Amino acid sequence: MLPLLLLTYPLVSHFATVTTHSELCYLWMGLILISAGVGRSANGKVSWSLVSGLVLIGASIGLADQLADLPAKLLPILAYSGLSLFFAYSLLPGKTPLITRIMLHLRGAVPPRVHAYCRLLTLFWALFLFLLGIQSLALSLFASASLWSAFTNFVNPVLIVLVFVVEYPIRLQILKEVSHKGFFDYVRDLIRTGLPLEDSRYDARK
Repeated sequence: MLPLLLLTYPLVSHFATVTTHSELCYLWMGLILISAGVGRSANGKVSWSLVSGLVLIGASIGLADQLADLPAKLLPILAYSGLSLFFAYSLLPGKTPLITRIMLHLRGAVPPRVHAYCRLLTLFWALFLFLLGIQSLALSLFASASLWSAFTNFVNPVLIVLVFVVEYPIRLQILKEVSHKGFFDYVRDLIRTGLPLEDSRYDARK
C-alpha cells in the first residue's frame, strides 16, 4: 500500500496544484503517514507517523476550505527540511548517524571503515535534502505553479533516485572488503527497514 501511495503522490500533488485543491495533498500525505505507521503500531508501539497521518486526514476533511488557501507548496519545503534536520541531528555527538543505524539493522556489526563511510553518507543526505528544501522554497516564491510542480513532483524524485543508483557502485568500490547484496535486494531490504527513529539500541554495536 505504501509504495503505491508514494508513487501516486506526485500525480495527486500536480492535480491539486492545477485545480487549486491543496487539501488533497494533505489528505494523501495523511494516508502515506498512516500506511508507514501501521506496522510500528501493530508491534505495540505508538507511532507518531500514524498519529500525524490521522491528524492530517482529519484536518483535510474538517478544514478543507481553510487548507485550500494554504499552498501545497508548503509540503515539500517542510518535508525536505524535516528530513534534512533528521539526518543532521543523527550526526550530533552521542548519536548514531542515520545511515549507520540502517546498515547495522541490515548487517549487524560492521568494520570501522563502514562506520566512517556511513557517517559521510549521512552528511551528504543532510546537505542534499537541505538544498532541495532551498530549491523548493525558491521555486514557490519566484516560479510559476507549473514549473514548481514539474520540479517538485517529477524532477526532484528523479534526482533522489539517481543519487541511490549512483551511490551504490561508489559504495562497492570504496568498501570492497565488505560483501554486498545486489542493488535491487538492497533496495528491497531498505524499504522493509525504513528509517530507524531510535539509536539507543545500536550503541552496543559501535
